[in-house]
Amino acid sequence: MTIELPETGTPAEDMLRKAQADFAKISANLELGIAKLNEATDPEVRAFSNSLALYWKSLLSVREQEKQLETQRRECAGISDGHALDLAEARREVGRRLACLAAAGGD
Repeated sequence: MTIELPETGTPAEDMLRKAQADFAKISANLELGIAKLNEATDPEVRAFSNSLALYWKSLLSVREQEKQLETQRRECAGISDGHALDLAEARREVGRRLACLAAAGGD
């Protein structure tokens, strides 16, 4: 099985695509391994166990890359604590406060 994904995006997105492709390959191999497990001898069981460990490491890597990519997207979009920063509203608020200070006689 060959999975080819075009590299079109940021390095983080490209890395995520590669991790997802690796994960898909490992998953396919494990499905074949599960089918053979009933006929396995001890060395085959150990090899399967190693494959399973690699599968979980890859799964965690994909999840971590997805989390980091989402964090980067949120940072680029100006999202903080689940809320996007509204810079136009912030400017208006600063203007209102400055106007209040000016009206109160402050500099």
